[in-house]
Amino acid sequence: MDNFKYDFTEEYERVIDEISQKFNYKDELKEILKRITKVSIQKKSYEERQVFYEVLRSTPIIVIPRDSDISEKELIEEMIGDVNPHIVDKNNIDEGEYDKTIASGAFVMSPVIDRNLNIVGTKKFIYVKEFDTTKEMTENDKMYFDKFNTGINVPHLIHEIGHAWASQLNPYTIKNGILTQRVGTSENKFKISDLGNGKFESEKISSTGIFIEEGINTNFEEQTVADYLDISLEDAKKLYKNGILIPSSYQPGISNMISILLDTPLKKHLEKWRMFGSEKSLEYLNDLFSRTNFYEKRDRLFFRNELVQENPENNLIIARNICFNNPKLEENEKELLKRIEKDFFPETEEMTPMQMLDNILMQQYDVSVNKYHIKIDNYNQFLNIIGREGYGIIKQAFDIYEQQVSKENEVK
Repeated sequence: MDNFKYDFTEEYERVIDEISQKFNYKDELKEILKRITKVSIQKKSYEERQVFYEVLRSTPIIVIPRDSDISEKELIEEMIGDVNPHIVDKNNIDEGEYDKTIASGAFVMSPVIDRNLNIVGTKKFIYVKEFDTTKEMTENDKMYFDKFNTGINVPHLIHEIGHAWASQLNPYTIKNGILTQRVGTSENKFKISDLGNGKFESEKISSTGIFIEEGINTNFEEQTVADYLDISLEDAKKLYKNGILIPSSYQPGISNMISILLDTPLKKHLEKWRMFGSEKSLEYLNDLFSRTNFYEKRDRLFFRNELVQENPENNLIIARNICFNNPKLEENEKELLKRIEKDFFPETEEMTPMQMLDNILMQQYDVSVNKYHIKIDNYNQFLNIIGREGYGIIKQAFDIYEQQVSKENEVK
């Protein structure tokens, strides 16, 4: 008997028709969402497809003209308002990419918390920019339009839908006065203090996993763009390299390192952690990586050695000494490196293996985005060595995983 292949076209088109009417989407966005949905869920189970549909049903998408002067703060006020007026932010915390003047796109989410500190709902939306295709286009816009036939930034829309999908299930918890916010593998914790008279104060106390989340989500974006255009992943990546698509700041360093993990059976544990907040999967990954020489390599960075060696080779501690202790550094460069050192190298004994992997990815992000230019040009060299160490640790973790599976199969 021939294998039965279920055609779910009618299923997802019905959902897109439903949300397009609900949120008053224009036909252009409606057709884009049908195409994104088709390629995103084509290999997913029934349950996974239903979660994706719920993301679309609960997350309105706003398309903003590129020349709009609205700020993100104004847009949030317009879309979700002051969600929790009884909770004040102690430090007026910068929320990174979600607190800038309007970006190319973002996923914005907030819990709705009552005065008994119960989470009673969630407010969220996605916004993405577009350029006016009726006016004379720049050369870049023309190349983009030739591929996507729209001025809407489809790759960025895919990226933000990916974050929304990863935070659809179990995004918020409050326990013992600590609010935990989860967007995929990214986790922010806030201490909620009672000020009396029904007022509370929120203080951010930790932030972990954002660079792992961005790496995985950038992989999702790249593959979905490839499927959307019906081209290979390699050709999709060329669109970023050749300037046709605006590259995410997480490409290629972070996404390339994460792709190594996603090409192994460890992917299933990463996805369970990311999509469901599975503590069991997170514990498994931490245990696996703790059996590598991760801690040894990270700890070596804390042995300060005033001796500067001439050749960094591929040795982490020598490269660190050359970068941070080089006598040729000027005072302003030394001050810059002190600040970098404080941010980059927290005490490893306080970190889980997944937090250390995130720390390495953060360093990759920093060198590609901030591009510090230190006179003796050893900072980039140092971070490139750290990147190679990161790849090595991932390979080592997978080798341990394979040995473990092999032993389990022998017992069976």
